[in-house]
Amino acid sequence: MEKKINVAIVGYGGMARCWHIKRLKEMTDIFEIVGAYDIDPERNRLFEEDSGVKAFSSMDELLNSGKVELAIVAVPNDVHKPVCIRLLEHKINVICEKPVCLSSEELEAMIASIFRRIGSVDSRRKQKRRGIHRTSEPTLGRRFSFRQKSIR
Repeated sequence: MEKKINVAIVGYGGMARCWHIKRLKEMTDIFEIVGAYDIDPERNRLFEEDSGVKAFSSMDELLNSGKVELAIVAVPNDVHKPVCIRLLEHKINVICEKPVCLSSEELEAMIASIFRRIGSVDSRRKQKRRGIHRTSEPTLGRRFSFRQKSIR
């Protein structure tokens, strides 16, 4: 059995409570729910009630816990950018609710934070010309795809 991915939810409002937590609980062979954080203490209490897992008391606690490998970002759209960038800067992979951000400039800033995390990308041909030889390939881990369907 492969190692489970430690996942946390950032923002425990409607979508997190009605969709994300339920889907994560259906995929216990893949994910281990390690916590959640919401700025509203009542929502943190609801997460604990729904999951049986203790919520983080602050975003800093989540970021510095060393437990979180993947964060599902379900905060209001206007704060997707700063929340995602903070997570990425702490080497936490991110799945973000849509829309990912509110402008192309915000998206560019989020993408730049990813490249700061994994380093610049350089073609192998250029590397050979410069005498650069990789000793290990950077990886982002296994890729997952989730699709939402509306039932009417």
